[in-house]
Amino acid sequence: MTICEYLDIINENERMEPKVWILLLLAVFYTSADDSIRTYTGHTFPVFSVFVSDNNLFSGSMDKTIKQWNITTGNLIRTYVGHADYVRSVFVSGNNLFSGSADKTMGHCQW
Repeated sequence: MTICEYLDIINENERMEPKVWILLLLAVFYTSADDSIRTYTGHTFPVFSVFVSDNNLFSGSMDKTIKQWNITTGNLIRTYVGHADYVRSVFVSGNNLFSGSADKTMGHCQW
């Protein structure tokens, strides 16, 4: 099942529009209120993970980085580096950013 198919199931159950799709090199945010689509570009390899916290979108990629975006403006806020292999997962709790990587490590920092 793809992420879009999963979001379609949620959409049918909750009667809401899909909010996030993951594509190879970018994340697309869809807001049904004004029918706008925002594209976040900047990763040099495919994106494996995204996480939304408040007005921030975090994306983990095969380029070994995590990027933090402002959802309202679409601007890149920060790029986190440190993993030796691709970032498989990203999770945010409060101002704590956690990541899991194919380099067999988990990262933690405060943003």
